[in-house]
Amino acid sequence: MAFSDGEKLIIAMMADLHRHLGVEDSVELDFVQKAISYGDTWALKSKYPGIFSDTKERNPADVQFVHDALTMWSILERSYEELSDEDKEKVRNAPGSHGHAPRFEGFDGHSDLVSIARTMIEDLEYYEEFEGRALDAHMPINEVHERLVAAFKPLREQLHFGLLSADAIISVIDNRIHPENRA
Repeated sequence: MAFSDGEKLIIAMMADLHRHLGVEDSVELDFVQKAISYGDTWALKSKYPGIFSDTKERNPADVQFVHDALTMWSILERSYEELSDEDKEKVRNAPGSHGHAPRFEGFDGHSDLVSIARTMIEDLEYYEEFEGRALDAHMPINEVHERLVAAFKPLREQLHFGLLSADAIISVIDNRIHPENRA
């Protein structure tokens, strides 16, 4: 869904008018203004599906990718926390872990993915476990997330109680290393 500049101005003026008059409504004015300002109009359909008549429209590919990546990181982090100390060490010693526990590091701030993630986490209250984290990795990392998500998707269907084993975590995390640099 795209708004023209004129429509954006009208929405901003209506929001200001509602705020000035103290109109209380079921629509969160700050959220609507923020979604329009940052180009996250997809979030309006997600938060207010009853307002928009075209409910069959799919989310943009970037929105789906952020959803997939955040779901993956949520499961990776939660799975790691449930491992035994021995298995945690095994994961940390895997080449793709670089000696650390798996942790979502954000997206490349030069892409729209940071804004999409922020809207999902802060405004739509999805993935609350990432609330308060820096979402801008300050480095080109989106290609890494693409490799990780591709490795994770087949495993997702094999989840046992929503958790991955140490070996499954390693099979995903090792994709942080570019294929040309793997031994």
